[in-house]
Amino acid sequence: MVQQFGVDFEKCIEGSGDQVDTNELSGGAKINRLFHERFPFELVKIVFDEKELRREISHAIKNVHGVRTGLFTPDLAFEVIVKKQIVKLKTPCLKCIDLVIQELINTVRQCTNKLNSYPRLREETERIVTTHVREREGKTKDQVLLLIDIELSYINTNHEDFIGFANAQQRNTAANKKRPIPNQACCSTAKQNVITGCCWLFCWLAINPQASFEWRFQNVHGHCIDQLSNK
Repeated sequence: MVQQFGVDFEKCIEGSGDQVDTNELSGGAKINRLFHERFPFELVKIVFDEKELRREISHAIKNVHGVRTGLFTPDLAFEVIVKKQIVKLKTPCLKCIDLVIQELINTVRQCTNKLNSYPRLREETERIVTTHVREREGKTKDQVLLLIDIELSYINTNHEDFIGFANAQQRNTAANKKRPIPNQACCSTAKQNVITGCCWLFCWLAINPQASFEWRFQNVHGHCIDQLSNK
C-alpha cells in the first residue's frame, strides 16, 4: 500500500494518473501554472517608481563623486542601483517556493485517501513525506538565495544583453548612416567624428543630475559644431 502511494504521488506530479480530473487542475498541472503564470505575475507586480529611481541614481552619482565634479557616470553608482533592483527578486522567488510546497503537501494528502482504512498508517505516511518535503523546502530556498547572491557578487556588463557604450555607439553610427543627408554643407570625416564624439559625451553626461554642468557642456558642444560648420 505504501508503494502504491508512491506510485500515485508520482503519477499526480507527472500527469499520468489513472483518473483525469476535468473539473479543476491538480497536482503537477497546478505546479506548472505556478511556474509559468503565477511567478511571472509576481515579478510584474514589482513596482518601479521612475521618479524614485532617478532620485536614487542622482544621489548615488553625487555620493560617489564626493567633492569632485565627475565627467563620466561612475561604475560604482551603476552597480549600487542594479543590485538594489536584483534584491527585489527575492520576495517573488521565495513566495513561488512556498506555493509549490503547499501544492505538494496537498497532493500528498490527496494520494493518502486510499489509506483511510488504516488511519495510523495514513497519518504516519503523511508525516514522513511532509517532513521530507519541508526539508527540501529549506534547501531549495537556500539555493535560490545563493543564486541571487551570486548575481549580486558580479555585474557582468560584458553580457550581450547589456548595451554598453561600444554597442550604443555602433547602433548610433548605423542609425546615422540611414538618415538622409541635408542640403547644407556636409562635414568631412574628421569633422563628423568630432561631432559624434561630442554627442556621445553629452549622452554619457545626460544622466548626471548636475544641471549647471550640463548647460555649460551644451554651450561648448554647440560652439564646436558652429566652428566646424564654418570651416
